[in-house]
Amino acid sequence: GWSPEALFTTAESDPRPRGLSHALRKQLHGSLWHSLSSEYDARHLSAFLRAAGLRLSDAFWALEAAWAEDEQKHYRALRWLYSRVYSVDERELDAQLARRQPDFAALRPL
Repeated sequence: GWSPEALFTTAESDPRPRGLSHALRKQLHGSLWHSLSSEYDARHLSAFLRAAGLRLSDAFWALEAAWAEDEQKHYRALRWLYSRVYSVDERELDAQLARRQPDFAALRPL
């Protein structure tokens, strides 16, 4: 499998983005934040599904576990990018996203 961290070690020694104007960073912010938080929230969806007591096949749970692991890799990669584009410490992003309380109540009929 792939690892975001392995990709980062091949990056230049100064990983800050170059050539991104303030206007472009502002324009990208909403989309990048949505992607970052959605990838993070995959862990909440996994927890919701497991807590729901659904009787699903072993194949489903194997697929869900692989999906959840991949979503976390996406999160780590986007966190790395976001932290450099917007000069925010990765630990602060983790803390900010950990305070979120996503609502999956619409899935309760499952």
